[in-house]
Amino acid sequence: MDKREVWLDGHKTAFRYRDDSLNPLLQKAMTRKAIFITKDSVIDWIELKSSAPTHTHVGILKKSEENYWSLFELSSNAIVTLNLRGVVTSINEAGEKMMGYSKDETVGKPVWKLGHLPVKEIPKYKKILASAIRGEMPKPFEATWYRKDGTPYVVEIQPSFLENNDKRVGFQVVIRDITERERVKKALDESEERFRNTFENANDCMIYLDKTGRITNVNRKAVEVFGGSKKEVWGKHFTKLGVVSPRDIPRLISSFAKILAHRSDKQTILSIRIKNMKGQEIPLECSSSIMKKDGKITGVLIVAKDITEHNENRRGIKRIRAEAESHVSFVS
Repeated sequence: MDKREVWLDGHKTAFRYRDDSLNPLLQKAMTRKAIFITKDSVIDWIELKSSAPTHTHVGILKKSEENYWSLFELSSNAIVTLNLRGVVTSINEAGEKMMGYSKDETVGKPVWKLGHLPVKEIPKYKKILASAIRGEMPKPFEATWYRKDGTPYVVEIQPSFLENNDKRVGFQVVIRDITERERVKKALDESEERFRNTFENANDCMIYLDKTGRITNVNRKAVEVFGGSKKEVWGKHFTKLGVVSPRDIPRLISSFAKILAHRSDKQTILSIRIKNMKGQEIPLECSSSIMKKDGKITGVLIVAKDITEHNENRRGIKRIRAEAESHVSFVS
């Protein structure tokens, strides 16, 4: 935060950035420090200078401290303060609810004896405290804690120094419960992993095209059918692969444009014959569907089925049928 020292000037006190723009955050003074407080957490400190203390100054500071503790209690995030030995000196209501421990059960106890930390990680937290005492405050980090009833939950921890008269007297820790966010993220990751596995191991060719017709991804079967490698396919426009007959290209372009223009999720079926990079001719039956994100079209998914075996079976059936009819005619 780009800040500068400012003078305390009675009720007209204003905290400004170096460019003289007013700080839009809520500003409260504590002793000779001003504390920046947002809705949920303490952001930073700024040094105040004053000439001689006056009754006005004392009144402002007292009122500001009262406001700070009011915000401390009303914060939706848990806030815990510690002294330099790691002993809890205060905890707000949100902290009591989050951890499951009352003020009587927490204040006056070393933070690692509350029961919310995994036993095997206590040495790590003691090491963090020791580093903080030396002035090496850690960046915000995530961890898994346990409520009083043993329920695990995931938190984001933001520690900062507490100072009084230019001396560090302790630490303030803002704790945000991100359990639900992490649950949703994990579910999405698992869903994406299942989809990637399905996509990659599908028996049919699967090709992603962006809205311009460039190939953004292909699965293993598509690489096998095209006869090249992913590197040879990715990033190319579908008309530039060199596997589609020139006479089919106008039909494919027209079909692609119609899919995007109709903005429909309904599949479109199209039969084409390609000559792959190995010179093999392969008949494909292609279906396409619109891909969307947040309601906006991002591209098209093409599923192409190699119908070589299907066509051979159909020809075999026709041959058998013709032979049977010929035999019947001969008998007659």
